[in-house]
Amino acid sequence: MKTSIIRSLVLQILALSLGVQVGSAQLRTPTVPPVDQRSSVAQAGPRNLTIPQAFELVADASAQAQQSGNQPDPKQLEGLYHTVWETVSRSYYDEGNLKNWGTWEYKYKDRLQTTDQLNAALVDLLASLHDRWTSYRSPAMIEQNKQREEAGIVGLGVWMNERLNGNYEVVYVEAFSPAYHSPLRKGDIITSIDGEALKGLLPREVDRLLEGKIGTQKNVTFTHDGVTESVQITLFKEKTPPAEVRVLPGDILYMRLPEFQQASVDAFDAQIDEVIAKHNGIIKGLILDLRGNPGGLVELAKHIASTFIGNGDVILRMQERDGLLITEQQFRSLSVQPYMLGDTSQAKLRRADILQKLPMVVLIDGTSASSAEIVTAALIDSHRAVAIGETSWGKAVAWKEINLSNNGVLRYTSGKITAPAGYNWSHVGLKPQIEVFQPRVSRIDVQLIAATNEIHHMIDGNR
Repeated sequence: MKTSIIRSLVLQILALSLGVQVGSAQLRTPTVPPVDQRSSVAQAGPRNLTIPQAFELVADASAQAQQSGNQPDPKQLEGLYHTVWETVSRSYYDEGNLKNWGTWEYKYKDRLQTTDQLNAALVDLLASLHDRWTSYRSPAMIEQNKQREEAGIVGLGVWMNERLNGNYEVVYVEAFSPAYHSPLRKGDIITSIDGEALKGLLPREVDRLLEGKIGTQKNVTFTHDGVTESVQITLFKEKTPPAEVRVLPGDILYMRLPEFQQASVDAFDAQIDEVIAKHNGIIKGLILDLRGNPGGLVELAKHIASTFIGNGDVILRMQERDGLLITEQQFRSLSVQPYMLGDTSQAKLRRADILQKLPMVVLIDGTSASSAEIVTAALIDSHRAVAIGETSWGKAVAWKEINLSNNGVLRYTSGKITAPAGYNWSHVGLKPQIEVFQPRVSRIDVQLIAATNEIHHMIDGNR
């Protein structure tokens, strides 16, 4: 035992005499480099120490390491905080929303000693913008979400805002979630869950009530239009359905795109080709169903819009900011030409004519958002399609995500999107030309029926 202790002490003294460095763990190289790039590794102790000095220094270093718990150096913490502040300062799309941003730059100077303090400061910083799309997720939050997913913990699938009177209002129903298949709608007030009243609860307490293990039944009481209802909703893990393309009676091509992700769009394109070929190209009208589509990649929205719109029409306008410079871009879609196809067969040309020239309707509702709204606005403003259904959700901004050096994630609103006609639909949504409300509990798709009727009117020349 004594031999072991002496050997350990000798090794420690030897390490010190050789100048081995003692310090906190280094943060991983960030995607966006921190403003303060100085190393946080403590410098080695003096060489040629006496044995008592060496023992004292070892003890001090050990105590500091235990006390710090491998915490990053405060300078690193401040550097990362400033990185986030600077990124938002330079690239956040709405400079008018940054009028008090300068007061935050040094608000936490010399106050960040632990990662927990940094995480709280970043949440506080970004919350000051009151922007749903600008936020910070700490490594602990990310890990917690991962553990919850592995444990089978899921949510009801509603986003809610607390009103001034303390009630909680549904502002969005997530597509294909448990709530999506229930009578709950945007604008409803959820008064209680499993008998516990929501009024007066903190948001995190409400979040707890909205969650449970897969298979859990939630008893939800809500009010709308002066009526109080209760519904029992079974929790399950959301799963986006596949793209769907088929021919309805009357040779109407029905196309449902559930999201703007690459796999869904690829399947969507392939199914269109297969169904048109199988139907011998005999198509008289088109219905594009974007109900329940929460959006996705803007590049894919451009692709889908250009699939149905030609003639050089504008399909999208976007503004992005870089410091004092605002960049404005607009995107146009050309008609399909034979040389673009690489295959001049009549089938390929017929496909282009079908998709860009036949009468068309686009279906939307309160869950249609983001890229789904980009495509809808392009179809409306180019007079390519008539929109039927209910007002869309109202998200006309682009955002970016950055992986930070502490393994946290910064998301911020980076661009403003406007329709070809120049308007922005954020917070108000896109109102369809023909409003048709789907009953809360009905197995009959009245909106799809309205869409097919409208197509027949177009074909007959009555529109």
